[in-house]
Amino acid sequence: MQDGIRQQYTSTSQTVVSYAEDINVRQRFAPEIDRASKSLGVYRNGKELMEALDILEAVKAQHNDVGRDTYTEQRLLSLSLMLTAALARKESRGTHMRTDYPQMDDRYTRNLVLYRGEHGEIVLENQHDQDV
Repeated sequence: MQDGIRQQYTSTSQTVVSYAEDINVRQRFAPEIDRASKSLGVYRNGKELMEALDILEAVKAQHNDVGRDTYTEQRLLSLSLMLTAALARKESRGTHMRTDYPQMDDRYTRNLVLYRGEHGEIVLENQHDQDV
């Protein structure tokens, strides 16, 4: 891997996908991203999930060079989606164990759909099973 590599790939559907690698960006943000990801262990609580989301939001807000490394950018996005979903589910179910919400709650028998809004923000949509 070299610093500053930028490549574009065209799939069979003619969609252009950009990929960039910058090892300096990756190494600089890895400790903060790793620290945030630890809150997504088997046992979770809202305070730690929110603190982790705040860490990721601070990285995105304070550093405009994150986009120079696709891997780092995608890690930030993936973790932000997982943290948002984990915060939205205020119950314990299966391997999702919330120490601050130890019981199952049938109100959460639904699908949580996350997507990017028109300004790049994460949007959470609740879909009850009967609506899907």
